[in-house]
Amino acid sequence: MPTPQEVAEIKRLSAILEGKRPEPTELTHISNTGTSNPDDIFLQKGPTREDNKAMAKILSKFSKTTGITKFSTVDDGATNVVSNLIETAQIDRELREALITKKENNAVKIGAWKIKKHLRENVIGKDETIYRVSNVTTNQAIKASFLVLESARTVVKLLNQGAEVSHPTIKKIAELELTYRKQRQKALEERRSWHRAKKLNDEFKKDLYEAKFDAAKSRALLTREQIRNIYYTL
Repeated sequence: MPTPQEVAEIKRLSAILEGKRPEPTELTHISNTGTSNPDDIFLQKGPTREDNKAMAKILSKFSKTTGITKFSTVDDGATNVVSNLIETAQIDRELREALITKKENNAVKIGAWKIKKHLRENVIGKDETIYRVSNVTTNQAIKASFLVLESARTVVKLLNQGAEVSHPTIKKIAELELTYRKQRQKALEERRSWHRAKKLNDEFKKDLYEAKFDAAKSRALLTREQIRNIYYTL
């Protein structure tokens, strides 16, 4: 019987093939093929026989549970879902990314790059999540960290396509991240001021800082949405 993760992965890949945006989920590992050449950051050169077998195994389990028998292996020579996936992966960037993605503890490997989640203390003394990007082969990290996951995903996607760090879209992401950081920090500071006014029972300042907090938060959310739009339109 297929695992819930395998069923979810089939649904996600099917959505991609149908031209739909898949629901945001943590990607599971199908296969992670590539080259040992550290200078070649675009690891996926096209699915291998192992990629075929990995997906065929999932679909085989799926067919046994559902009774659908059209899912056969590539080795059978049939025109089936596996071969369609493999053919589509040659030209479909989303599917190709899925085939080279591997989830780890607090991290995800995508091709030649890894996105790792870290916690750090923010300006009001609470933990916040940041994301760091590093090369899988050299373990060398990009200098900047990211507050928005889609910022890291955009950078990794472009690097895996052969782009340089100086790529215009990567620069744009860096600018938006800096703007988002400032807006988010401003919102947190206004929130901290609101708490101080609350302790002093100062209703005027409470209202003032609440309005300033709402404005700063709205600007930050708008910037975050700009970042996400860049990622989803790549």
